Amino acid sequence: MEFTKVGPPVSETDVASFEEQIGASLPADYRAFVLTTNGGVPSPNMVDDPVRELVGIEGFFSLGPVHGELSMVDALATWDGRYPEGTLPIALCGGSNLLLLTLRGQTTHPVYYWEHDGEADEGEPARTDNLTQLAESFTDLIRSLHDEDPIDHPDVQRMMGGDVWVDPNFNPGPRKH
Repeated sequence: MEFTKVGPPVSETDVASFEEQIGASLPADYRAFVLTTNGGVPSPNMVDDPVRELVGIEGFFSLGPVHGELSMVDALATWDGRYPEGTLPIALCGGSNLLLLTLRGQTTHPVYYWEHDGEADEGEPARTDNLTQLAESFTDLIRSLHDEDPIDHPDVQRMMGGDVWVDPNFNPGPRKH
């Protein structure tokens, strides 16, 4: 796993200050990631999604004095009140969609895909029907990242001796005689 465009180094004090700001402790695995990597663009960057098949991660948000599309400060300001309480946006995906990390009310900390197009209307409480769980934890999410190459995708098989791709769930239906 490689990360480019990482944020500037942050200290334990920076992370503790951020936790105080959001009113929650970061899960240990995500906290370690912030302290060692502080966000950035992962390679590989694709994760399987049971609804959309694949989700591309544009980058993980960075703490600290950075601004732009991968800034945690800017992300919190942009999406404030638009995603469910008790979660934290940790990554930007295509189409202004997010990855959210569960912070509170759980003994585990699942990661969810938040679909921007399914969010609540302005002034309404954040919805949860636009969430899809992608991983049981931040560590599981990182471990599940892969390239987009269809050869590596579990739902695709390469037929022997040719360049034809077949979905293993394909069912042509009953044969007509």
